[in-house]
Amino acid sequence: MKRILFLSASTGGGHNSIGMALKRALGRYKDIRFVIMDFFEEGNPKLNKLVTGFYSVSTKRFPWLYGFLYYITNKKMVWKGISSLKYPKLKENISHYIGQMKPDMIISAHPLVNKITADIIEQMCLKIPFVIVVGDPVTYHASWIEPRADLVIVGSETAKKRFASHGVEENKIKVVGVPIDPRFYEKPTPKTIAREMYGIDQNKFTILLLGGGEGAGKISSIAKKLVRENLPINIVVVSGKNKKMMHQLSKYPIRVFGYTQEMHHIMDAVDLVVTKAGPSTIEECTAKNLPMIITSYLPGQEKGNIAYAKSKTKAHYVTKEKKVIQIIKKYIVTEKKRKQLRIVNPPVLQIASMIRSYLK
Repeated sequence: MKRILFLSASTGGGHNSIGMALKRALGRYKDIRFVIMDFFEEGNPKLNKLVTGFYSVSTKRFPWLYGFLYYITNKKMVWKGISSLKYPKLKENISHYIGQMKPDMIISAHPLVNKITADIIEQMCLKIPFVIVVGDPVTYHASWIEPRADLVIVGSETAKKRFASHGVEENKIKVVGVPIDPRFYEKPTPKTIAREMYGIDQNKFTILLLGGGEGAGKISSIAKKLVRENLPINIVVVSGKNKKMMHQLSKYPIRVFGYTQEMHHIMDAVDLVVTKAGPSTIEECTAKNLPMIITSYLPGQEKGNIAYAKSKTKAHYVTKEKKVIQIIKKYIVTEKKRKQLRIVNPPVLQIASMIRSYLK
């Protein structure tokens, strides 16, 4: 039995969703044990509370602050100084976990643990591969870059060039894509059945509003405006971990979900997605051949995702809520039946195959 340790953290939903996607894809191989470790929560609970709390509040309420800190730390010399901090408790607990588990491979899907992991592998004289799966396909923070990794999986040629320019050997960098749950590529649930599953009107155009794992962006405001427009539509909202939003919107004629593992089924029931520019959502809409309206992006890391989304699927980028509603009205009038595109070799399965090869 080969053991894989996957390092992630609950800052947003993207890092953990990559872990769950890979775990499901690697589940096809019966000789692999895949363990996900939230390195902040298990490594240093106090630091975890501080980091995840700041991420949640800043991305929902003060994205400008998040963007400011992102940009000032996204410089080679600045990040070199920050990454030189030792984080002794965090490092000690991760080292202890690795010593107990004795993994045959370590995978990171979070930039803040890459240098720490490379240091631990070096200091413990471990002869195991270290793989980094970059969740941001185009624009990403300097903290992702770790030349000592054995394999770096990225989502675009642009990302590959930047990694190479920062000292990562080109033969280590593989352009594959952003891994999402393999169930998105399976045969879809017929729309009538999917709508019946969730109590959604069969005869109305259906809009899904998403705000990522934290329920960020403008989805709550847009949902309320759509209700006031009294359009012949179904409104579905996935609020993620944002319980306040879920409670507020449940008072309206809106189908509201909290954090869910059933997004692949929910997307089978809808006709259009309104969202922020999260990379996983873009891949999911691509897999389901769903048009999308992007209303915002997280400053820094998601800026490049607008053009990326337009290259992958039918995507609009508008920030004014009035314009969003205008586009929705056009889609209601010109609704066309869509078919799921057949993606022959999804990124998540390609990555699983690469990991399998490295383990051999």
